Amino acid sequence: MDVFKRYLSDSGLFPYITASGGILYHKAGHPFSHSHHLVEALCDKAKVLTKSVYGTQSNKVGPAALAFYRVSNATQSDLSQLLTQAQTFSVGEDQRLTVGQSSYFVEPLSTTEADKVKDGRFLQQLRDLMPQEGSVTPVSMAKWRQMMTAIAQHDLDEAKRIYHRAIELCLDADAIATFKSALQQLVPKDALCHEDWYWQLTGGEDGKMKGYQSFINDVLIVHHFEPALLTNNVKGDTPCSHK
Repeated sequence: MDVFKRYLSDSGLFPYITASGGILYHKAGHPFSHSHHLVEALCDKAKVLTKSVYGTQSNKVGPAALAFYRVSNATQSDLSQLLTQAQTFSVGEDQRLTVGQSSYFVEPLSTTEADKVKDGRFLQQLRDLMPQEGSVTPVSMAKWRQMMTAIAQHDLDEAKRIYHRAIELCLDADAIATFKSALQQLVPKDALCHEDWYWQLTGGEDGKMKGYQSFINDVLIVHHFEPALLTNNVKGDTPCSHK
């Protein structure tokens, strides 16, 4: 910021990143051409979020956004197919739960920007749910992973039970309040919140409700690839390793 003020304050440029992008986590042997195709699709997804602030017809550039995805298995599917196959699960009669949003603003929106969008999600909100050294996290990463497994097995009730049991076992009331406040920040303005960790959006002009939405897969990806969290000092979670 000091460099910007000293050399670029009159340049007309913004003092923060405005470019949006995509990150694909994949194994070394994954075909490059397919990885490149997925990264381009992730960039497009991030740009959609950026343009949601001022629209596509405005000359104003929206805030930077980042979209990310982790490829776990060999596949040639496009991004939309992967998101449906790997992140959307049937959890009841005619009900499906999508466990990731994939794209987030890089920084918090300004008040003006936030007033223009229904969903101002940004990356730090995911980090606020992760275990921090010296603090208590009511729902550990291990519990989020267990919930993911239950959802993938179409057992939403079991995922709810795991979450509520984790909250009940936490004896730090302030930590629970802080944690739930962080969860609430991820819920869009017009959403119907069913639990602390998943919600439902209204549809378009017909007003019909859409499927359930959550962030669980996103927070697991960010945690796994967050270098600052690769430490033995964080209680309750096994450190991740990059293999």
